[in-house]
Amino acid sequence: MIKVIMRILVVRTDFMGDAILINGAIESIKSLRKDVVIDVLATQYNKVAFEYNPYIENKYFINHRADDKVVSTDFKQVFDFSICYDLIIVFNRDLRTYKYIDKIKSKRVFGFRLGRKKFKANLFCILRLFGTRYSFMEYDTSLHEVVNTYNLLNFVFKSNLSPLRISKFFIPKSIDTNLFQVATNSVCINISGRVESGRVLSVENLTEIINDLNKDINIVLIATKEDLDRANQLLINCNGHNIRIFSGDIYQVARVISLCICYVGVDGGLTHLAAGLDCYVIGIYAPNKIKTWCPWTDRKYLVCSQDLDVNSITPKEVSQEINRIFQTFESNIDD
Repeated sequence: MIKVIMRILVVRTDFMGDAILINGAIESIKSLRKDVVIDVLATQYNKVAFEYNPYIENKYFINHRADDKVVSTDFKQVFDFSICYDLIIVFNRDLRTYKYIDKIKSKRVFGFRLGRKKFKANLFCILRLFGTRYSFMEYDTSLHEVVNTYNLLNFVFKSNLSPLRISKFFIPKSIDTNLFQVATNSVCINISGRVESGRVLSVENLTEIINDLNKDINIVLIATKEDLDRANQLLINCNGHNIRIFSGDIYQVARVISLCICYVGVDGGLTHLAAGLDCYVIGIYAPNKIKTWCPWTDRKYLVCSQDLDVNSITPKEVSQEINRIFQTFESNIDD
């Protein structure tokens, strides 16, 4: 008897943090259907979310940016058009992405409906609904991204799946474990971020947070090369603390975070990555994002800024959460 395999293409073409949130959904599909083969269409800019995911068969990474309107120039060269998929599941709402899907052979396509206020996007969905290949569901902007993701999965499979407690991030085994020695009792603080979006903590706020920490907490500052001057300024401002600076590629950073008890960061991809490593995460979020884009883990502690600039936080709120996590962690070890 020939075993029938279901072939599914999972599509996510936006930012790294958004893509990491899909890993839990991929694992859930594998648990739901043992006979499934899952491929992924993603981008060169979010590929780290999927590159080492063991549940994925084929990975197609195209030159597509989420923050512009340019169509990928290498889609036809990268993708294997000989495959016909039983299902294509599109997890982000982007007209360019749906136009790629139009070119791929499949029996069914499921995804979120594009915005009704945009003429081209709305027209695209209306025209596709005249056939039987496409099915859309509404995206609820009041719900967390992961909840919407699982609502779509349950719509596709007519199931009752519940989200996994974390959306995993996978570190390659080849990463050198001796790359950077992390002291016990360490907190990892991401001092980088998007300046233009008001999503990077100021040196003043970081100084206040660090100087308010218990002295037995070791500190690792994660910084891009562009932020090394800020990191060195923090060494000067907080010279009573044991502080080390680390700058590396995303997998090296992930390895360092995984060795720390707690991660602190603003809204961004690295915060979702940390949640996917199952460490304690303190996420600093603006009021409009704190419920729908916070890290997906039951080990999260959220600090809300007063407005869209994360520097409107009260630094003491962050330091108190860090101190509390370490006190809880130490008491659990003693027990």
